[in-house]
Amino acid sequence: RISPISDLTPYARHNIRAQVVAKEELRSVQDRRTGAAKKVFSVTLQDGSSDVKATFWERAAVWWSDALQVGNTYTFSTFEVKMANKAYNTTKQEYELTFSTDTVIERELEISAPPLDAQNATSPTTANSREQKEADASASRQGSNTSPSSTEKTEK
Repeated sequence: RISPISDLTPYARHNIRAQVVAKEELRSVQDRRTGAAKKVFSVTLQDGSSDVKATFWERAAVWWSDALQVGNTYTFSTFEVKMANKAYNTTKQEYELTFSTDTVIERELEISAPPLDAQNATSPTTANSREQKEADASASRQGSNTSPSSTEKTEK
């Protein structure tokens, strides 16, 4: 089940479908406690209800930094929802997301069908039955009233 971003809360599990509208570069930051360098990058995700900041740390940051592209839509599941740190978060949402190596991300394929001309709109089945009707009409105009199956029987 897909939840709107505006309904996110730390008290439930969520799946969201959102578009990446902004993306920071992968960078290293120094851990305040250990002094070790950590990899991090963030994206801003947006659906029809709101936007939210999502941050990737360490292996997840390295893994997803090239894969996620601005403008593409993804489904996200298995992530942490926590209170937003407004010193680093400019979204409208009161929460932000943290993604780990357990997070599942799937790109939504956007399939756009060519526009149909209302007068000439045909599905493959209608096109085939229309072609068959035209072939039958042509055959009966030529005086032959045989279908392919009856022709096969006659030739045997």
